[in-house]
Amino acid sequence: MDKQKFIDCFKKAINKHTKIIFLSHITSATALIFPVKEIIELAKKNNILTIIDGAHVPAHIYLDIRKLDPDFYCGACHKWMCSPKGVAFLYVKEEFQKMMEPLVVSWGYEAENASHSQFLDYMQWQGTNDVSAYLTVPDTIQFLEKHDWKEKATKCKELNLWAKNEISSQLNINALGRDEFLGQMTTFSFPLDDTIEQQMEFYKKYKIQIPFIKWNEQTFFRISSQVYNSKEDFIYLIESLREFKSI
Repeated sequence: MDKQKFIDCFKKAINKHTKIIFLSHITSATALIFPVKEIIELAKKNNILTIIDGAHVPAHIYLDIRKLDPDFYCGACHKWMCSPKGVAFLYVKEEFQKMMEPLVVSWGYEAENASHSQFLDYMQWQGTNDVSAYLTVPDTIQFLEKHDWKEKATKCKELNLWAKNEISSQLNINALGRDEFLGQMTTFSFPLDDTIEQQMEFYKKYKIQIPFIKWNEQTFFRISSQVYNSKEDFIYLIESLREFKSI
């Protein structure tokens, strides 16, 4: 499926009852980059709200929320930005911010001395949650800019596409998605009996951490290419998977 066919599928499914479109920017299980900009534009034409899950996006692919202009967008900073675990953000278009209620009620909720933003009052500080990890984000962004992370992400994508072709040809298995849908990750069909047990077994035997996935009654594994990975890493992965498959 190409990008236009994907958009056409969405267009065909929209009817007068469609109020919200929820879509991953980059999927977790299948590692595909969806054309969210076009879907958001389609939604606007039909007076539909958009909620975009961008957990895998920051520092993986280029992100400009103002240009995308979704109604809601959430992203994780601990995946590809290398922030401490648990750091994430939630963007809500200003006209919808008063709709948002926190899961944990604490400081700022119905405050006597409210600030200019109920959204911030309600969301910014929840109970005794330790916010120190969030305070690392400015330094993280500075680190990424200093080390030209856009260029590094491009090199990682090139490595991922090289690994995709090598794994597919050498293990005779199928990768999900055409190159236009891929960034620094690729998912492959792979026969597995127990994804959780076998992922643990694979790590113990080969010291390689990759997710084994069961999705839509099928089984897969997913690779990720980060700046510390090399072709040698993927060659070792291929050798390990070939041995593991024959066990």
